[in-house]
Amino acid sequence: SDKQHRNSSDGTSSDPSDGDSAPSVKEFTYSQVFDSSTSQQSMYSRCAAPLVSNLFLPTPQSSLLFAYGITNAGKSHTIMGNDSDPGIVPRAFSDILDRVKSSSDEANLRVSYLEIYNEAVYDLLAPIPTSSRSRAGRAAPKRKAL
Repeated sequence: SDKQHRNSSDGTSSDPSDGDSAPSVKEFTYSQVFDSSTSQQSMYSRCAAPLVSNLFLPTPQSSLLFAYGITNAGKSHTIMGNDSDPGIVPRAFSDILDRVKSSSDEANLRVSYLEIYNEAVYDLLAPIPTSSRSRAGRAAPKRKAL
């Protein structure tokens, strides 16, 4: 079942079942919540593989995966992984390309890879800036060939 969390604008949070009805409450619904013991393969199988499958239905459906969390929660690791244990994006691309290669149908694939940081949106597929610093002083991302 979906997880719900309410967060007020002052940073306090409450359980949605406790009857708190503060006027500035924001409600979020999470489809999945994982702890640090979840493997990359399990994460991909449970969250992203069904989205990839939606792309190959008789009437394909667009898919969106949104990773949310505080700084240092492990979002980048979950999304990209490492050489020995790939994350969601490398696994998804591998899965998509394998399916396209094994199909006789023509494929048209459009991909967006965005980061929202300090309320600004960054296109992570855009060419890397020549400067070693980018994005309002943040270090330029390490890009990895998929």
